[in-house]
Amino acid sequence: MTRRGDRRQGAGPLLGVMTFGILQGVFIGVGLSILWLVSRSALPHIPELGRKPGTDAFYDLTQGDDFETYPGILVLRFDGGLFFVNADALGDRLHRIRTESGQQLGAVILSMEGVDFIDTEGADVLKKLAQADAVRGIDLRLARVKPSVERVLARDGFFDVIGRDHLHDTIAQAVEAHLTLHPAPPEREPGARSRS
Repeated sequence: MTRRGDRRQGAGPLLGVMTFGILQGVFIGVGLSILWLVSRSALPHIPELGRKPGTDAFYDLTQGDDFETYPGILVLRFDGGLFFVNADALGDRLHRIRTESGQQLGAVILSMEGVDFIDTEGADVLKKLAQADAVRGIDLRLARVKPSVERVLARDGFFDVIGRDHLHDTIAQAVEAHLTLHPAPPEREPGARSRS
């Protein structure tokens, strides 16, 4: 959050204390903090990633214009917990990208490094995405999944849909695994194509 945002968030409890008293001001502050947290969680950042040339590192495409992407391969990173508040955001983002780009997707690689927490509903959304992608012939692969998240996915039957061979330590490994099965030359695309 920016310093301006910090000042705005602090102004609510201060005005509450000045208007209603200390106890009511504290309750107002707690309520505003919860509302802020829910609103932030409901709209997670899900950037599209590209590979930095000459490395195995992937970055948000909006951070530069020289990142390499691959035709038909979409690499996304989910930033934040994946749970009932925001579970549908990932499906909405994928649908929006498919609609806007018009490109034929052969693979979706989802980097889960930013996911510290997942609940049953979040795991169920991932399972439904995997099932839908399988019907469309899209290869869904996960990278950098934390052990606690992997346990929830396993318990929910996610790996019964795509198999543990679609779970990778790095994004580069996931890309290479897909390209081994479906060879395609890398294509360098400018940041003008990047999405936030």
